[in-house]
Amino acid sequence: MRVPSLSIIIPTYNRPELLSRAVQSALNQTESDIEVIVVDDGSTPPVTLPEHNQLRVIRLDPNQGGAAARNHGAAAARAPWITYLDDDDVLLPDMAEKALRSIAQIPQTLPAPVALLFGLKIV
Repeated sequence: MRVPSLSIIIPTYNRPELLSRAVQSALNQTESDIEVIVVDDGSTPPVTLPEHNQLRVIRLDPNQGGAAARNHGAAAARAPWITYLDDDDVLLPDMAEKALRSIAQIPQTLPAPVALLFGLKIV
């Protein structure tokens, strides 16, 4: 199985009307070397999403809270870099591309772990 360069983790709980827009923004990135992990934190009914080769859904039962959902997503991530996306937000189409380009410029002498923060743009 291919190892992606970036994992986008979307924790969610009982907000299906918002989730699909967030997932689509993650899957519609100009950079294709990504995986999208939706962590369903015990939603009722459970999250159902269309099949996609870059998408995985992890179900937690019972609800464990946002921090636990993020931690489960990070543990399941296959990429060396992760980012989080709330289920009521959307990503700009080139976010992953710009993030990976910035990551490539990090000096290899920095000790792990390294965190990168990017600015926000209201759209």
